[in-house]
Amino acid sequence: MFPPVTSIIALVGPTAVGKTKLGVQLAKSLQSEVISIDSLQCYKDGSIISAKVKPEEADGIVHHLVDYVDAQDEPHTFINDAIDCIRDIHSRGRVPILVGGSTSLTIPILQAAVEDGKTPFIIILGDTASSLETRIRKRVDEMVQEGLLRELFGLYKLEKALLEGPDFSRGIWKVIGYREFYPCFTMPRMDREQFSELMAQCLARLKTETVLYANKQVDWACDTLVPFLQTMKIPYVRLQVDGQTTGENVMAKATRSYASALQDNVELL
Repeated sequence: MFPPVTSIIALVGPTAVGKTKLGVQLAKSLQSEVISIDSLQCYKDGSIISAKVKPEEADGIVHHLVDYVDAQDEPHTFINDAIDCIRDIHSRGRVPILVGGSTSLTIPILQAAVEDGKTPFIIILGDTASSLETRIRKRVDEMVQEGLLRELFGLYKLEKALLEGPDFSRGIWKVIGYREFYPCFTMPRMDREQFSELMAQCLARLKTETVLYANKQVDWACDTLVPFLQTMKIPYVRLQVDGQTTGENVMAKATRSYASALQDNVELL
């Protein structure tokens, strides 16, 4: 069995590992809601490049902390907002499902939740390096088909309207992909062949940077997140996903791990 209503389930893992799909499956199974723990999906802009959940993917499941921060702002209130969402979902008798891979937000939110009297149960998702890279490259290609270049050009126009100059460390513009495609919007006029070549170069850089970021997320989970969970005595399980992974078998494995935590006398609220 999963933790009772006063607990939290958190799905954590690198980009493109499958957190969004699993989060929806868990939420549907538990008749609950998802809280997105992502420092970029919170912005109103950049839906494609930040890989926000699509309406058809959400399948009717409510997703909190998505699409509510203006492009030029920083999500300074995100942690408090997340705790408010957790309390609100609990007040309706449901188990909050935290989904994300943010290396800057995950631990502070878990820490705040514990201080608020909650006991999270963490599912850390992983995949082999080669499979994860394949997933990332496929997803980036799908983003292009969905209109990525058009969206990034929209962010460029927004930057021109709101900022005094390019700032890749601010707001939505720090998303991986904007800097990589910036030359497409600032280079002198080119013919079709030159533009296609530039596009291919930018696309390759986006894929490379995303793979590097995913690797950093994996290292962070091993070197920082797990020691934090152990210190805080927060029960967790590490699950390897693959092409055959479904919500059902991941849930079964997580449930067995949770039962094991109970047998080991881990106190759960």
